[in-house]
Amino acid sequence: MATIAYDDFGFPVATATGVRCGNHYTADTIRHATVAAVRECYRRWREIEADAQAEYAAELANERALEDRGYWDARAQEVHEAAMGVVPFDVALREALAAA
Repeated sequence: MATIAYDDFGFPVATATGVRCGNHYTADTIRHATVAAVRECYRRWREIEADAQAEYAAELANERALEDRGYWDARAQEVHEAAMGVVPFDVALREALAAA
């Protein structure tokens, strides 16, 4: 059984002749040396796609954590300002507009 040659991106190397691979979105027909190489091409693509989805989910979770932290930091600031007797901006603006 022949070993599969890989390109710099981890995919099986395209060959001039061989088994047609439908995993490539190009106008040119891409072929790999064996059926195993075509299967490996699909497997590698699924692996890359799963990694990208996991990375995206981690980014969303991090953004959500930062948003939550920002909310609670802002809430703590509001509580502190209220304890100090500072009039909230929206209340001050409403009173100023009503007086105008």
